[in-house]
Amino acid sequence: MLDIGWASWSRSIHDSRWREVVVDTPKKLIAPKLVEGDVRHCPAFNAYWKNTYEIKMPYDVTISKIGGKIRLGATPNLQFGPGGLDPSSIAIIQDKNEGMIDRVTIQVMLNNTFVSDTPHVMVETMPPILHGCREEIRYINGRFDCHAWQRPVQLGFQIPKETIDAMNDDDSIVFSKDEVVMYVRFITPNDAPVKMHTMSPEDIEVLSKYADRNVITPFKIKNFNLKEIINRVRYRRPKKFIKDKSYGKE
Repeated sequence: MLDIGWASWSRSIHDSRWREVVVDTPKKLIAPKLVEGDVRHCPAFNAYWKNTYEIKMPYDVTISKIGGKIRLGATPNLQFGPGGLDPSSIAIIQDKNEGMIDRVTIQVMLNNTFVSDTPHVMVETMPPILHGCREEIRYINGRFDCHAWQRPVQLGFQIPKETIDAMNDDDSIVFSKDEVVMYVRFITPNDAPVKMHTMSPEDIEVLSKYADRNVITPFKIKNFNLKEIINRVRYRRPKKFIKDKSYGKE
């Protein structure tokens, strides 16, 4: 059994303690059992979902078409502005082709960070296939080594031109509170099972320094070779990030 540490915070750990009261520790996905056919005995399918966890939306998020552009709609659960949530926590990029909106890329900063103290553990983001995918968007997925590279995982997707053109003004795409919006799956050495731990503030404080280093890297250099960088910094980290495994438990 391999330990996975989980935390959720924004740019400043000290301004992010509020997330602890609205965000649940991700729960393991319970996949339906295969009941017919030889696929039940195929190892390629049997354990596919075993290290997969659900990521839920912690609050309502509405993406609307207003004045011909895709914008953040009414978000009654969120407070923006001075002392509130940073507007960049929901990033909307209008991608243009010859002056016309070709698609819109959106990133909702859910800031789920996963870390392993065992080398060569990959974390992979996936659409919520078993809960139902949205046909009007394109999910943006990826994976990285969560032992060597510490950074938050966000919900990313694109709204294609055909969806934008079909939307009337004031039409919206709504993500509801507690809706499963993505999965994370852990690919482990020897296919070992994993156990999720909510990280303590003290452990997060240490982890955040390394995550901050990694998150700002793309803003400093472009077109870098992630594999080369990961191999360089693989062991430039503490031996253990997950020290308090009792935090949040009775």
